[in-house]
Amino acid sequence: MAQFEAVDMALSSFPEERARYLLEKLDASAIVKLKINAPVRTTQNLPNVNIRKGAVGKVIRYMNVREAEKAGHLVVPNDTPNLDFKSINRHTFTADDRWPLVRFSEHQVVLCVPVPSTPWQPGGITQVVRKQIPLALAFAMTIHSSQAKMFSRVKVDCNGMFAYGQPLSRVKGKDHVELLDLHLLR
Repeated sequence: MAQFEAVDMALSSFPEERARYLLEKLDASAIVKLKINAPVRTTQNLPNVNIRKGAVGKVIRYMNVREAEKAGHLVVPNDTPNLDFKSINRHTFTADDRWPLVRFSEHQVVLCVPVPSTPWQPGGITQVVRKQIPLALAFAMTIHSSQAKMFSRVKVDCNGMFAYGQPLSRVKGKDHVELLDLHLLR
């Protein structure tokens, strides 16, 4: 299992306790643990590689940026705001760090390196940043988070479902649906 620790940063004049509070509100976790073949979803839009927030994929291996570029894989751009930030958690990244290579359901293979995430802040001024791989485990999702997404395969637990058919409209073909605990009304 690989563990990816975020780099948390704040403006040098920003109180550290307040920064930690804001960072906990982010979708990007402080620590992400992944295994090869783990199903994952993206935690933010990645427009430079044409992948939307919530895209589902599978970790196929770990590589550093140099190896991925040499193999011809797309690499998520690593853009950080150019401000006077201080590290809060004292963690850093190196050029030899290995990152998850993910095959998304759109058959796109992308090396997911840490990207900046910022919480909403009044006035739009960036005061805190978390740099973390834009991935989270995707073993399950709610009906609400599946909206506006298409899936190649789904397994649906129908226990307690309030409107049958909702998740089925999100699947590309009926041959790729597995229904669990389905009790039809007579």
